[in-house]
Amino acid sequence: MSTNSKWWSNYPWRNIQTNLREVDMMDINAEKYVDEMKSFGATIAMINVAGIIASYTTSIADETTNPYLLGDSLDLIIKKCHDANLKVMARMDFSKIRLPIYEKHPDWAYRTSGGKIVNYNGDVHSCINSEYQQKIAYQIMEEVIKRFNVDAVFFNMGGFKEDDYSYNHYGPCHCDNCKRLFKNEFNLDIPENENINDPNYRKYLLFKENIVKRENKRMADFIHSLNPDIAVDLFDFARIESNTEYKRPLPFFQYSSSSNTRTIRGIDGKKVASNCTVDFIGFYYRHVAVSSAQQKLRLYQSLANLGGLDYYIIGRLDNHLDKTGYQAVKEVFSLHKNNEQVFCSDLETDADILLVKSKIWETIPEERGWVRALTECHFLFDEALVDDISTTSDFSKYKAILLPNIKRLPSNLVNSLKAYSKQGGKLIIIGNCGIYDDEYNLQEMPFRDVLGIKKISSVRDDMVSSMFLKKAEEEEKFPSMKETDVLMLGDDYEYAILEEGTKGYFSLIPPHMYGPPERCYYKEVIDDYHGLITNMQNTAFFVPWRPGTLYYREGYENTLFFMKDLISSIVGISPFAQNVSPMVEITSSHEKNHAFTLVQLVNTSGHFGTSYFNPVPINDINVKIKKIGKTKEVSTIVSKKKLQFKEEGDFISISLEKLVDYEAIVIRWN
Repeated sequence: MSTNSKWWSNYPWRNIQTNLREVDMMDINAEKYVDEMKSFGATIAMINVAGIIASYTTSIADETTNPYLLGDSLDLIIKKCHDANLKVMARMDFSKIRLPIYEKHPDWAYRTSGGKIVNYNGDVHSCINSEYQQKIAYQIMEEVIKRFNVDAVFFNMGGFKEDDYSYNHYGPCHCDNCKRLFKNEFNLDIPENENINDPNYRKYLLFKENIVKRENKRMADFIHSLNPDIAVDLFDFARIESNTEYKRPLPFFQYSSSSNTRTIRGIDGKKVASNCTVDFIGFYYRHVAVSSAQQKLRLYQSLANLGGLDYYIIGRLDNHLDKTGYQAVKEVFSLHKNNEQVFCSDLETDADILLVKSKIWETIPEERGWVRALTECHFLFDEALVDDISTTSDFSKYKAILLPNIKRLPSNLVNSLKAYSKQGGKLIIIGNCGIYDDEYNLQEMPFRDVLGIKKISSVRDDMVSSMFLKKAEEEEKFPSMKETDVLMLGDDYEYAILEEGTKGYFSLIPPHMYGPPERCYYKEVIDDYHGLITNMQNTAFFVPWRPGTLYYREGYENTLFFMKDLISSIVGISPFAQNVSPMVEITSSHEKNHAFTLVQLVNTSGHFGTSYFNPVPINDINVKIKKIGKTKEVSTIVSKKKLQFKEEGDFISISLEKLVDYEAIVIRWN
């Protein structure tokens, strides 16, 4: 265990969020509340404290006290939690105010372009630039921190809230405060339409981004000024959700928990990654649980990617209407509790690849497709948000960095990535990356020089029916494509003009007739337009189409062949495991002092179309681990077996007889 003074560092993080409704305080019993938490093996209890509704009698005039405070008090609940060695996380939400408060302070509300408010069931959306969030919220925070002995703070729904719980979208805020601030900064009016091609809207995106960053830091600094030992969301830990929603567009993303956890940890892994499995089926069905197999898969994926455990329900544990997920959650929590000496060590990933991402709360198909491909081909990789990468971030541990069609890149990051490539690191550019700078100004794709590209001559989105044709001399470089000569291109393509010495792979079959069947043939092959471009030094690679988007959306093996061969054969990075089912997710990490290596395996075979079932056991799995010392012992955490291993040069070979749903292999070194 860490000696860090901050309690959350390497803490056995098993959080349960009981999102208490107003009526839950009518008959809440502190002893029973704690007993339920302990039955799960939880170490953190998240409780609604303040914001929309205060779970105590507040002294602040413009805060609303819950009218149902008839059960045990918040003070007593927190005391009982601490008596039972449970940390308490206070949940606060300043995104909305009750209608009577709005009627007293109409200038606190978010406004549409037409000047209307968003009144959702008597709660009015507040604006981040209003006096409520700029001043009153801080009074509420101070009251909470000084009155209650809480250990952590989570802020729900921060930033600009432009959508309601029914997914109605209202667009940019046009309240007087926002209009004034935007005018002062840019001498512009807030745009009515959200069009990325509108320079005014790009300025508005920058405006929002800067305000959110500033206010998040201001709130964290304020909490820490009151008590530096309180863990604050987004700074000491970061919390996100793996969730579902009724009628959400397909496909389901079965790696949500893994990707979220990796993204929070980023490059340095300093923040606690708390990705919660949301018990219920979205906003419309808060009381109906998703399948227990899905809950378990999410939790195992959090473990496998060095995150904490987090479970979120509506209401209390004792009065929740659908308890079908409880046993699955308890099982994973128990596994973590019984193996804290492993899971709570200082662990570092063994990733070869860094996948850079633009957003964490948005569905970006190109990013998700590459997460799928890298996972299913068993490459070891980290993920990091553009905004979390600094000028001091160390890229040296990675053999390759992959940018999946990220449109906006800060100039300092672009320069760092170019330097990484010039020093021998492998830089993989998918699509027209970096065409917006720090301030959303449009520019030419900035990686042209390292890629060996003179210019991007045109950008197309009408390439449906076009294909890439593999040349005979390229057979060796694309072994997975042995039985196919063509690749599906999709819609989007960048035509690049190459410098002398730059290598292009594949020829282009341009759009051609696809009906009737008798006329489904092409008449033209263009040799100068390629599916993959590499520079002379073989350190930078350009993919001018969207294989990740196709693989996320369609899932065809044809696309995966290309993605796998690009990484393994062209870039030169070997998969961590060979001849293992793509339905097995594998991660590897090591204790920072190299006392042990931890290999974790998650069986994802239970994901079947739109359903999640218990996975089908997979037998006879073999992995090779690079030795970092003399092998002392190899054992498993779930089955509690000592495994035989075989020395093979710089590697040891380990066989796992059966993988049911999850297993962790611990290799201890002398």
